Amino acid sequence: MKSIQKLSIAFIATIILGAGVTMAQPGFYRGGDFPDPEDRHERMIDRLAYELKLTDEQKAEITKIYASHDEEMQKLRDEEQKVLDEMRKKHEEKRAEVAENVKKSLTDEQKAKFDELTDRQEAYRFDGRRGDRDNRPGHGRGQRF
Repeated sequence: MKSIQKLSIAFIATIILGAGVTMAQPGFYRGGDFPDPEDRHERMIDRLAYELKLTDEQKAEITKIYASHDEEMQKLRDEEQKVLDEMRKKHEEKRAEVAENVKKSLTDEQKAKFDELTDRQEAYRFDGRRGDRDNRPGHGRGQRF
């Protein structure tokens, strides 16, 4: 009896993973936005019910499992966002501190050029633009300016 349960669990896990892999394929949602998680779960549960001949009670229990999972995952995403925001703020503070320390070693003319270079770098970081690559020396990989 235990081997049948293990086989059933393995089969369900395979179906769930297969559904996830299928949905992760490029172009799966070409029509627009990702479907609502509840709609996605309903389709997945319907598929499981069809393949595994689930009872209504089993479908209800699996639906609860997915709903609980979504709530837990949303909490984790919220916590992760808070940590990322804190890290971003610390990085910005350090970046500003480094720039100020560098400028202490520069002449006024060099400071102006340094400001121009860092502005270009900021535009690249936030806008995804590379700037004027043809008019700058050493624009290969690993160069900051």
